[in-house]
Amino acid sequence: MEASIHVKKLLHGLKDMNFLKIEGRGFILTYAKTEFTDDLEKAFELILLQIVTIEKMRNILPSD
Repeated sequence: MEASIHVKKLLHGLKDMNFLKIEGRGFILTYAKTEFTDDLEKAFELILLQIVTIEKMRNILPSD
């Protein structure tokens, strides 16, 4: 992702994304594709409709 993306824009974009949780397996990405989501997919090697494992999701959105 470009370094010029501001933190507020990044957080807002992440909050607008939808995920379908598959209990015990991970998440399916169900958001609409935009330039923002394309950049995230490239940065984190995600594929729309692919199950993202719980471990990979923790790397993207670490818990506090």
